[in-house]
Amino acid sequence: FSTTFVHKRDWKNMTPDELNNTLQVGSILRLVRNNGVYYHAGVYLGWDLVIHVSIRKGDFCRKREIFTFDTFENFIKSDTEVEEIRFLVSRFDREELYDRALKMNKEQVAYKLIENNCEHLASLLVTGLKYSLQLGNPVRKFFAKLVGESLAVSHS
Repeated sequence: FSTTFVHKRDWKNMTPDELNNTLQVGSILRLVRNNGVYYHAGVYLGWDLVIHVSIRKGDFCRKREIFTFDTFENFIKSDTEVEEIRFLVSRFDREELYDRALKMNKEQVAYKLIENNCEHLASLLVTGLKYSLQLGNPVRKFFAKLVGESLAVSHS
């Protein structure tokens, strides 16, 4: 169903053409954050554009426009390792992905660590199904549940 590639390189000086030759449009990009404690995920649209969830303080469990359209450089920040999940069959082309993200923004989706995190939403956008690889790890799932519940209580 999918193939994962791990790209380690200096991304800062790559042109859109070089990015397009390296990354597949519609693939999910995962960035290791906080020394592997969690991942941040987005969807590559091609030509230096990534759709991803941008969370600000107070956004947990609050319905809002969930997706941000960003340049690849802004998405990765200072990360050098990008895990790319390519799907053997793409359900949606670039325009459809863009339209789906706009539609989800209009629906005012709420970010929830356990059931609606950035990886769930990237997967839903690309495949039509919600899935989070990082929550497949029982230790991460337990930690996320603890953190998610405390965040939900503190922001209610």
